Amino acid sequence: MTQEEDAKLMGRRIRALRGNRTQADFAELVGVTRSALANYETGRTVPSRFVVMKMASALGVAPSAISAGQTDSFEELALILGAKSAINGMNDLTNDEKAVIRCLRACEGEIIKNIAKEILKALQEKKFERSLLDNLTFPDDYIAINAIASEARGFERGITVKSLQSMMERLGEASGIADDDTD
Repeated sequence: MTQEEDAKLMGRRIRALRGNRTQADFAELVGVTRSALANYETGRTVPSRFVVMKMASALGVAPSAISAGQTDSFEELALILGAKSAINGMNDLTNDEKAVIRCLRACEGEIIKNIAKEILKALQEKKFERSLLDNLTFPDDYIAINAIASEARGFERGITVKSLQSMMERLGEASGIADDDTD
């Protein structure tokens, strides 16, 4: 993995861990500027070890959870994966938008592919509200939608605390560990 990819992954972890806090509030808590935090979250720059330690302290996680995504606890793992904030943590979405996203997560691949094709069609025909596009994420969003529509890759579903617990239970069953063996 390149340094640029590592920086972007760290940025995604910082954003997920920040949760519902605004960039301004979290930046003040950590002692950096809002623009510095924005640069960390987009992967343009990497925070110093000192800043990572301050973030970890403010968030109640180990510094390695931020810098490398390594954790020993289920709670930290859920935070890193964004499962705690998941859809409900997206403050800029309306309740209708959140409902669409939650339902989309459960749809079959073919339906998602067709929706991605319709989104691309709307973008190509300029049937969208330009002011609602996020200039920072739109290039990546467009690439992702195009990859899903063209079947270059499958739809990546989000992970909720409930689905993560279910996966852990299935892993335990597959390895022969019963629930009552863990006491």
